[in-house]
Amino acid sequence: MSKEKERKIFQLIGLCVVFLIMLVVLLILVLGGYLSGDISAFGRRYNGSRELSEDPAGFWYSVLAWGGFLLVFVSVSVREIVKRVKEIRNS
Repeated sequence: MSKEKERKIFQLIGLCVVFLIMLVVLLILVLGGYLSGDISAFGRRYNGSRELSEDPAGFWYSVLAWGGFLLVFVSVSVREIVKRVKEIRNS
């Protein structure tokens, strides 16, 4: 295996590791926001055990916002990983 191909493989492994770390951090942030009550859950916001307000649209806005962000993040990352794998196969 040539040095160039080895370098590309290590870059691909690094890219996958960074992608997984970013995904875990993002999921921790979302879960933390959900558990703390900053992100509404099924239209209700909580402060500890006390319900603050009814907001049926708020839950769907947060689902759309976080879901859209995750979709863009995952699709861009996967596209870059696939591009690198094809590049390694062709070399």
